[in-house]
Amino acid sequence: MQKSLCWFVVLSGCACAPTVRSTPVSEPDTPAVSQPSYVKRSASRDPALLRGDWEAPSTLLIGWDSDWSEAVETIVAAGSKEVQVDVLFGEDPPDDGYEKELSALGANVIHLDLDTPWVRDYGPLQIHTATGESRWLDAHYSFERARDDQVPQLLAPGFSAIVESMPLEVDGGAVIGSGDGLCAITDRSLADAGLSADDPDMDALLHTMGCDTLAVLPNLADETTGHADVMAQFTAPDRVMVSEVDAQRYPTDAAVLDEAVRVLQEAAASRAKPLAVVRVPMHINGKRYYSYVNGTPLKGHYLAPSFRTLSLDFEAKALAALGRAVSPRKLVTVPADAMVHRGGVIHCITLGLKEANAVRELDVSPGDVEEQQPL
Repeated sequence: MQKSLCWFVVLSGCACAPTVRSTPVSEPDTPAVSQPSYVKRSASRDPALLRGDWEAPSTLLIGWDSDWSEAVETIVAAGSKEVQVDVLFGEDPPDDGYEKELSALGANVIHLDLDTPWVRDYGPLQIHTATGESRWLDAHYSFERARDDQVPQLLAPGFSAIVESMPLEVDGGAVIGSGDGLCAITDRSLADAGLSADDPDMDALLHTMGCDTLAVLPNLADETTGHADVMAQFTAPDRVMVSEVDAQRYPTDAAVLDEAVRVLQEAAASRAKPLAVVRVPMHINGKRYYSYVNGTPLKGHYLAPSFRTLSLDFEAKALAALGRAVSPRKLVTVPADAMVHRGGVIHCITLGLKEANAVRELDVSPGDVEEQQPL
């Protein structure tokens, strides 16, 4: 896909199954060029801000799949006490009994013609404008998942959302944000978008994304998505949690994560604002990254990944660190092993929306998808 930035660029928010793209042919004998570790935005009279990772939602969207029915029930039971909860069912929904059970727990059920349950991949990125309004940024999603790509436009009327479409294709979870202008992305995700840190188009990217400073993080060695939300998440404007692994067992990834901390703090220092870092243990098994920072905040609670395949001692240490990172929110543990086996965790199947109107029993057929017109 050609890069045409006249313009909008998008990177949306999860560490889920990666989009398949054609691989560019490498140029031989090209010397490596050192890229800057962060990028600054030029001055703006009316700066927008990317919604912070830590901000409490008004509505929580959940992507249902039969592999994690129990997890969805846990999320609904906890979330419906604090926010509106909408569960998205695709073309193979569960039986009526399960839907009624979710409804009894307080969830709204939305039937859509979906390709995948990774709602954060294809859901909108949310921007707060200088005038106090919110808008949705809708990235072009995978050509192999055209039905998923329709979701922001289909949901927007029910949320009275202003939607801006953008041409570049980047999966969800690619970018994390502090809520006051500091953002982060991996070098892998930038490359997937056809960009680099020294690209002249980066300034337009930062203005569109609502970032005054964009930290460019190294990618984990065998993590296939390249998404920043596997590695880190802001839990306050001045606090970020970053994964940590055993340096003796995983020296390469340990160095990558330490470098991510350095880059984040360097980017924060360039803004003359402090940034506290809380390290949270992460387990690795091949290409599976058991990330505890890949959870989702509610108002008073935090949906925390729990992995039954890991030892109780390891999980206890990880959850203790996570609890410190997201304080004063209280942890609600959600079984996430099935998601890891599919390439994601809790953050990937959930999406918090701010200042949303109710969406109730929205039922969109394939025919309705064709009739929907972009805003």
